[in-house]
Amino acid sequence: MLNDAEQYFYIRNAQSDIIEILDSNGTQVVSYTYDTWVKLISITGDKALGEKNPYRYRGYRYDTETGYYYLQSRYYNP
Repeated sequence: MLNDAEQYFYIRNAQSDIIEILDSNGTQVVSYTYDTWVKLISITGDKALGEKNPYRYRGYRYDTETGYYYLQSRYYNP
């Protein structure tokens, strides 16, 4: 992920959910916590960057206006 000329990297869990974002030094700058049903519980760290990141659940694109995930052919409402 590129933001303001700074390169960031995604860390995924076994289900491919984005759970952390690291800066170019490998320092955690954002952490995501999900519930069992993949609803985002919290964003810790740099909240502005965490909310700007469009990829979360299973690496799918998150639509901040609707709160849905775009799954390539349909939307999912956790």
